[in-house]
Amino acid sequence: MDGAERLIGSWRLVSWAARADGSDTSYPFGRHPDGSLIYTPGGWMSVQLSAEHRPAVAARELAEASAGDRARAASTYFAYCGTYNVIRDVVIHEVVLCLHPAWIGTEQRRKFYFANGDLVLREGPVEVAHESVVYELHWRCAQSKDDVGRFS
Repeated sequence: MDGAERLIGSWRLVSWAARADGSDTSYPFGRHPDGSLIYTPGGWMSVQLSAEHRPAVAARELAEASAGDRARAASTYFAYCGTYNVIRDVVIHEVVLCLHPAWIGTEQRRKFYFANGDLVLREGPVEVAHESVVYELHWRCAQSKDDVGRFS
């Protein structure tokens, strides 16, 4: 089975780490974020990332929440979907919908490899706040709909 075929399925986030030039590893959404990544055989993908310990929103509907609550909700969650293609060890996400409107219509390229059956996606280096940062997201295959909750 080639790399593209091995991507197909549902994945749960194990970790998301960021490494900047000369800095220690940081964790953008905490040490225990949650997330879901799906690749379909038809060439579609979807990713959802959630910070650990997201703050509660007082309103039942997000549209009724205060501007501060909406900003905190958006800053602790990230999501996009679209189509994907694989070229050797790079998966290219062609973004159709995204929480961040600037990503719509862009290509997000991620190097990937498999380690002990897990999927690792690597982005970067990218320029963030005048630093060169490499992001690494580690995913574990979700075998069934019963694989809910965080991996330990």
